[in-house]
Amino acid sequence: MELLRIVAMILVMVVHADFRALGWPSTEDIGLNNMLPRFLVESFSIICVDTFVLLSGWYGIRFKWNRLGELFFQVLFFLLIGVGIWFLTVRNHQESYGILIRHLLLFGNWDYWFVKCYVLLYVFSPILNAFVENCTKRQFLAVLVMFFVMQTYLGWITDGVKWYADGYSGISFMGLYLLSRFIRLHPNALIVEHKLWFYLFVYVALAVLNGLLAYYVFISGHIALYKRLFYYINPLVIIQAIAFLLFFSKLEFKSRIINWIAISSFAIYLLHSSFAGELVYDGTISAIYKRYSHVSMVFLVTIFLVIVFVTSILLDKLRLYFWKKLIIE
Repeated sequence: MELLRIVAMILVMVVHADFRALGWPSTEDIGLNNMLPRFLVESFSIICVDTFVLLSGWYGIRFKWNRLGELFFQVLFFLLIGVGIWFLTVRNHQESYGILIRHLLLFGNWDYWFVKCYVLLYVFSPILNAFVENCTKRQFLAVLVMFFVMQTYLGWITDGVKWYADGYSGISFMGLYLLSRFIRLHPNALIVEHKLWFYLFVYVALAVLNGLLAYYVFISGHIALYKRLFYYINPLVIIQAIAFLLFFSKLEFKSRIINWIAISSFAIYLLHSSFAGELVYDGTISAIYKRYSHVSMVFLVTIFLVIVFVTSILLDKLRLYFWKKLIIE
């Protein structure tokens, strides 16, 4: 499952290298040959956030002040690295200090949005755990059914409420957390007792289905509608993420290297999605995409992602060193 934590963060890089860096396909892109591969890449990687939250629910969050403090220290560490990147890449500093301060204080809606939502989940985890530990299976299932019916209808099919925010919300994180806890604590034979290749097949099949469906809707000219298929609260995406989680739950092996990397996997997101890191990351991906042919583009983007991955892990090891020194002293 630690391997899954790493893979989930790799998928975060991939999903950001597609529709975030290159922009959501618009009406002007209809008919381009490279659109279908982009839709499939997005569909295979869009499970990244749901998977990471489901993984938290699989093990359960145990609220600890020192763990919360470490998370804040990690975020601050990479925010300061973002400041360094900003000074190296922004030419006119004087006109941008106000923007820099706003990003440092996380005033923007998209400034580390995942961190904001995850902290809310973390803060409410004792309450969620108390519910899980004291309710009956029937009560638990009833709450889940009502939650996901409401989320699907009011947050995905319609825009009846805003707090689901297409899955970019702490409310949706709580639902995923409880869903994963239910699957782990109340395993059902129809869900959990299959060979690992069954779950891989479900993941691939749903990814292809969702990608092709979104592409068909896109070329039909329904631009606003196809985007809904890539929301984190799309039921197909959630089921796809569950299948991905259960596939990795069937793998049995141990690796010190994987554990060593997994401890720092969250740094991958924090580095390339900081206010300045995002500009460099998206700008580099976009420049490669516009300049090179398909094969060369894929190769160079892959090399770039590997560089970001390794750099993130190594920087976080430095962060861990400072954190241990701070705690001990």
